[in-house]
Amino acid sequence: KMSKSKGNFYTLRDLLAKNVDPYALRFLLLSTHYRKMLNFTFEALEGASSSLKRINDFLYELKNRPFEEGENKDISRLVKETNQKFIAGLGDDLNISVALRALFEMIRKANILISQGKVYSKDGEKLISSILSLDSVLAVLPREEEEALSSKLMKKIEEREKARTDKNYELADQMRKELLKQGIVLEDTKDGVRWKVVKGKE
Repeated sequence: KMSKSKGNFYTLRDLLAKNVDPYALRFLLLSTHYRKMLNFTFEALEGASSSLKRINDFLYELKNRPFEEGENKDISRLVKETNQKFIAGLGDDLNISVALRALFEMIRKANILISQGKVYSKDGEKLISSILSLDSVLAVLPREEEEALSSKLMKKIEEREKARTDKNYELADQMRKELLKQGIVLEDTKDGVRWKVVKGKE
């Protein structure tokens, strides 16, 4: 049981001060049915963050992979089926578990088709559109305008990436911390650096 006297009581302000990702926090809160009590733990928040990362990684893949021209009707059917299940879930007393299951099932199936080379340019566009449409309800992904960065910050990210490529890890780490203070979280991957804007950071 959470209580101020036990020292395990957190306000939203407390959590944001701990640099908690507000999108992960929102995902955690909405993933519990409104009729049920949420038992908040940082482990659960970590799980929500992992789920959110799965969605973001999928979107990143769709936006950056050079798909061949064409279209796979299986993707059209998958998107339609997902939208129907998502809406049906929410229509059943806001059964968010069913809605989210439909979303992640689409991601799982689409990833299999991508690995088999059966996803084409038009399919990628449809999948992106579907994810963004579902997120218009969930609101757990950063908006495009929120992700827009000034040329100054973009230059700093590029300079930090160059420092990492040049194996100047001390400078790269220092620049990462500076960017974090400005609300920019970096993720180094084998394909290069990814970044996202995180609210609540100073």
